[in-house]
Amino acid sequence: MKKRTLETCFSPAMYEPERHKGSLVVIIDILRATSAICSAFANGVKSIIPVESIGEARDYKNRGYLVAAERDGIILDFADFGNSPFNFTRDKIEGKTIVYSTTNGTGIIKLASSAAYIVIGSFLNITALTRWLLEKDQDVILFCAGWKNRFNLEDSVCAGAFAEKLMNSRQ
Repeated sequence: MKKRTLETCFSPAMYEPERHKGSLVVIIDILRATSAICSAFANGVKSIIPVESIGEARDYKNRGYLVAAERDGIILDFADFGNSPFNFTRDKIEGKTIVYSTTNGTGIIKLASSAAYIVIGSFLNITALTRWLLEKDQDVILFCAGWKNRFNLEDSVCAGAFAEKLMNSRQ
């Protein structure tokens, strides 16, 4: 088994897609995209389609999809939900597909599209995801969404928590 690397990218402005081809990328946007996605799956959502632009989200809405969308924390006028984890209750989303578009988190999913795996990281799934990451023989990139291409504290703290768990596993 080759020696694996663990890196943290603190902002989309620092991410190098070509350099991370074939890596396993953990998307982290604590407030709120990745926390909301984890809550949605915990409450039985069938799938989430992340989209980068408002236009894409609106197109899906026009085709009959449920849409969760915000910009700068404000729910878009055509959206069924905002980006709060509390929006995604079982009675509203179980068994359904939701199109999701946010200021920061969903855009970096597209930016990381050359990765071998893209997974969602949050304090809500840190234990389960850490176990899964340890099973993979892949380099890991902890990719923080930040705020509008800049560093933010909450994503960095979560990345640090993941890094600590991974490094303390002795694998």
